[in-house]
Amino acid sequence: MITIITHLWGSNYSYKHVNALYRMLQEHLTIDHMLVCVTDKPQNIECETYEINEPTPLWADNAIPEFPVTVKRRPNNWRKLWTLSSEFQEQMGSDIIASIDLDVLIRNNVDHLFALEDDVDFKIVKGSIDKTRTRQLCPYNSSLWINRRGTRDYLFTDFIPTQSPRELPREWTGSDQAWIAFRSPNEVLFDDSDGIRQYWSGHRAGSMLFFAGSVKPLMDRCDPNIRKEYLKYYE
Repeated sequence: MITIITHLWGSNYSYKHVNALYRMLQEHLTIDHMLVCVTDKPQNIECETYEINEPTPLWADNAIPEFPVTVKRRPNNWRKLWTLSSEFQEQMGSDIIASIDLDVLIRNNVDHLFALEDDVDFKIVKGSIDKTRTRQLCPYNSSLWINRRGTRDYLFTDFIPTQSPRELPREWTGSDQAWIAFRSPNEVLFDDSDGIRQYWSGHRAGSMLFFAGSVKPLMDRCDPNIRKEYLKYYE
């Protein structure tokens, strides 16, 4: 069985987004799996939850000092690194652990995305290109990754909150994805051939559509057909 992790904190998303993801996976993933939401507000969530009710590494909003580059280009997603730790993954009880963001629309079967090759321990989405199509925003995009249990523990243990963010190239966007790319630069990548798309790219035909950036599936600015498709799972 595969354990798939998602996160819920803050006010940008709610239990309804978690439940929408749960329903999408139930429909489009036939591999035996369990969705676990790591959250400090587990109420009304339909899938399994891992409740944060005591001090947890990197979970607090003030866990990472807010350097100027952090404020502008690195939202505080550092807490997601903890789910790469052996300590966390051993608790999940699965040999394969995956992580997926909540801002996603799963449109077709995604079995191929969760079938990790025998000779691969970790796989992550290739980084997005900016809207001008001239610059890669970051080598990786952490909207989706999958690994063998415990094989990337160093991505958590090597991270020093007061130092590691300063080491990252300033031209890279993101927080956890930038650190993963910096510390582990030669990982196997999901790419366009896997059917993973970003909404803002305009190329939306595929198995999994992510909404990195300012437009999310429930917004009026979102394509009405895409919004309608997402609402089927959300409501």
